[in-house]
Amino acid sequence: MFLSAKKSFLFTLPSLVFYGLFVVFPVFYGVYLSFTDIGSFIQKLNFIGFQNYLTIFAEGRFQNSFRITIIYVTITAVLINVIALFIAVLLDNTRSRYLNSVVRVFVYLPAILTPILIGFIWYYIYKLGIPALFSLVGLKSLSRIRFLSPSFALSSVIMTTCWLNIGVAMLIYIAGLLSVDPNMIDAGSIDGANSWQKLVRIKLPLITHAFIINFVNTLVFAFKQFDQIWSMTKGGPASTTETLPLYIYLVAFQNAQIGRASAAAYILFSIILVVSLVIIVSLNRRAVRA
Repeated sequence: MFLSAKKSFLFTLPSLVFYGLFVVFPVFYGVYLSFTDIGSFIQKLNFIGFQNYLTIFAEGRFQNSFRITIIYVTITAVLINVIALFIAVLLDNTRSRYLNSVVRVFVYLPAILTPILIGFIWYYIYKLGIPALFSLVGLKSLSRIRFLSPSFALSSVIMTTCWLNIGVAMLIYIAGLLSVDPNMIDAGSIDGANSWQKLVRIKLPLITHAFIINFVNTLVFAFKQFDQIWSMTKGGPASTTETLPLYIYLVAFQNAQIGRASAAAYILFSIILVVSLVIIVSLNRRAVRA
C-alpha cells in the first residue's frame, strides 16, 4: 500500500523544515552578511557592497593564509593519493590474505578517529614523543628539532593529515582495482604485457572513477580542514599554519568581523567549487579518451 503524495509530503515536511532552517537559510544569510559591515551579531549592520571582498584581497594576512592553504592542499592531496595508490597496488598483488587484511586494518585505523583527537595526539607526539625517542636511541642532535616550530610546523601538519586520510583513499583504490575485468588482464598477458605494463596501460586507465573520487575528497577535506590544525597549532606559530578556515574563524570570533569572515568563507567555497569541477571534468575527459 502506497501513501498519497500529500501524505508523503507531510512525512518529509519536518526534515525539509529542519534542512531549510539550519542549512539553506544560513547559506543565503551568510551571503548577505558578506556584503555588510557587521562586526558582531548584536551590532547594527550596514550594506557596503563588495568592500569586504576588496579589503580581503588586499590584506596581507589573507594572502599569507591563501598561500599556506594552496601549499597545504597541494602537497596533502598529492601525497595521500600517491601513497594510497602505491599501497593499494601492492595489496592487489599480494597473495597472502592474512597480510592483506592486516595491512588494510592498520592503514585504515586512523580514519576511525576524529581529526581533533588526531591533532591532540600528534601534538604531544611532536612535542614530547619524538624528541624523547631520539634521546633514547642516542640521537640527541635530532632530539633538539622542534617539529612545531615555524620552520617545521606546516610539514608536521601535512604529515598528520596524510596519516589520517591515506586509509580511506587506499580502500577506494583497492575497490577500483578489484572492479577491473580479469579478462582484460588475461588479454594483456596473452599479448605479452608485463606487470608494469598491465598496471599502467590497463588497470589505471580503468579506475578513473577512483581517481576522481579520491582527488575531490582529499582536496575538499584539505581545503576545509580546521579541527586537526586548530588542535595542533591554532594556526601558529607566527601564522605559519593559518589556512583559510582558521583565518575565517579567527577573523570572525577573535577580531569580531563577521561580515569580512563571511566574505572569506564564500571565497573559499568558490575556490573549492572551481577546483572540484576542473578535476572532475579533466579526469572524465581522459576516461572517455581512454
